[in-house]
Amino acid sequence: MVEAWAEAVDRYAEKTELFPDERKIIDALEPGRTLDLGCGTGRVTRFLKDAGHTVEGVDICPEMVERARILHPDIPFTVGDAAQLPPLGQFDNIVFSFNGLDCIYPETRRNDAVRGIHRLLKLGGTFVYSTHNWLWLLKPSRRTLRQIRHYEGPYYVDRMKIGDLILYYSNPLGEAAWLRDFGFREVRKYGGALDAWNYYTAVKVSGG
Repeated sequence: MVEAWAEAVDRYAEKTELFPDERKIIDALEPGRTLDLGCGTGRVTRFLKDAGHTVEGVDICPEMVERARILHPDIPFTVGDAAQLPPLGQFDNIVFSFNGLDCIYPETRRNDAVRGIHRLLKLGGTFVYSTHNWLWLLKPSRRTLRQIRHYEGPYYVDRMKIGDLILYYSNPLGEAAWLRDFGFREVRKYGGALDAWNYYTAVKVSGG
């Protein structure tokens, strides 16, 4: 394992608790067959399993998946790219936490990920995701300091300034309104207006 990956895996493995909004969502989520996308070392996957979900995790990083399998031997984990999801069957819920959607670059791959999520969800299934809050990002102090890191090759590299995300998520109908074009309906937003990021739940409302 390259040193950079070893450090990242250790850092993620140390995170064992849910954020308050994650706890609210998992408590409210109907248990079913659930995919934890971008699972890392299984932080959220563990709580989904303990909440009664038949859960499996997918992450693009083999080293993360290897550690997740060690930490949670009772949960299946697979190496996979969120923008090129394999045919894994149909899920009642798909969770993509910790701003994983924002880390997919460029926009075409991000859209491919959402299409793949739509394909794997059952009609009426729930998509849970978090994303950087564009209102918070508009603050001048944040605009000069904040960059989103994207996967490329052996590790993450800075590829996209937050201005790209501001344009992507800024919508007078709501930050998650763009999902309607992909066959989803936003159900609920978790988090405040000035939080660094927000969580959303959205329901698949069209077939395919």
